[in-house]
Amino acid sequence: MESLSGFVFTETDYDQVSGIHTIQVDYSARGVNPSFVERYIQQYTEEVVSHLGSVITFTVSRARVRQEFLDDIKASIDKIEVRQKRYYIGTGATDAVIIAGGVITVTLVEFLSYLNDRVAE
Repeated sequence: MESLSGFVFTETDYDQVSGIHTIQVDYSARGVNPSFVERYIQQYTEEVVSHLGSVITFTVSRARVRQEFLDDIKASIDKIEVRQKRYYIGTGATDAVIIAGGVITVTLVEFLSYLNDRVAE
């Protein structure tokens, strides 16, 4: 199952002491095989409580909910591409390299002073 679009999730109960969420998912808008959906849900839950029609009720622990949330955030962050370089050498230093014939020798401290940080600008 590639997408859960069309599935309607509703939290029906949360036991703060045990950290158990009770959730219902209505998949009637998707027209998928009920057995397939139940097996899929079982992979990510502690227990399937009931499966009536196109509505499955299941429980899941707070630890599992937290981990799935963190995994979702990580997956979203991993998709972000940085298309611009953060550091660059300014025009003054570049001109000095060109004037020197393309090569200059500097100390580490001098080199670091030539670097500009786009984030800090």
